[in-house]
Amino acid sequence: MTTVKVNAKQGEATSTYIVVEQIVRADFYTTEAGKPAYAMVHMPDGNTYRVEAEQALALERTLSRALLTI
Repeated sequence: MTTVKVNAKQGEATSTYIVVEQIVRADFYTTEAGKPAYAMVHMPDGNTYRVEAEQALALERTLSRALLTI
């Protein structure tokens, strides 16, 4: 099981961990030059989390590797 630390929604703890294998969809975005990329991660319970910068890049690599092994 692989986990990723993400920012929590407003009103929750400052961060939470999600299980990569439970991700329903992950949308990856780039921003203006010099600003970090991010991902919006959608979970089966309807929650959506924003994954920032290096964690988003690591998540993208992890998901890419998982798809290659299926």
